[in-house]
Amino acid sequence: MSRSKASRGKGGNRDASGFINIEMTDESAIITAQLGDHTITATRDVDHIEAPVSWKAYLICAFASFGGIFFGYDSGYINGVLGSSIFITAVEGPAATVVSDSHTSLIVSILSCGTFFGALVAGDVAELIGRKWTVIIGCFVYLIGIIIQMILGAPGTDPLGTIVAGRLVAGFGVGFESAIVILYMSEIVSTSAVGTCNCTILTISLPLIVPS
Repeated sequence: MSRSKASRGKGGNRDASGFINIEMTDESAIITAQLGDHTITATRDVDHIEAPVSWKAYLICAFASFGGIFFGYDSGYINGVLGSSIFITAVEGPAATVVSDSHTSLIVSILSCGTFFGALVAGDVAELIGRKWTVIIGCFVYLIGIIIQMILGAPGTDPLGTIVAGRLVAGFGVGFESAIVILYMSEIVSTSAVGTCNCTILTISLPLIVPS
């Protein structure tokens, strides 16, 4: 590895702002320029440049990892809903005591169906509008799915169709989060801190326990 020092008037050209522009042919070289009392060091080896690790990076990752709560909570709370007498009456009728096996399978699995398609398109959306906005859009899509589920039992609505449609839309939002949150966190911190910042598994596991 070679090192080059440039003083005023040597090794490069001074532009209008007072900086020295240095031309080097060695792709792996470290470029050092002395500007008054300040020394600026740069490299052309961009493959080994990493983002600095700071408390802001940890804080951003902590908030982003809460996207895992969507998947964990939606998978956990449905067990209690299926056992609710009010829900059973709304879906199966006043004489029923349990939700039928076919309806149970449909209601539980439709979330994973939405998650699959959400994760399938999330990568392309992230390339178009960026990781952060894809995560935010996923949150809003999930919110819409929850609102649809909340109107279950309203006059003029089909209870089974409402819960299925709501969980399908919510699953689409969960797919956005599960695909992009980890990608987003891995890109805003250095490789040495990715394992520490990736709290998604924890935020998925805890909500599975809490609703129960």
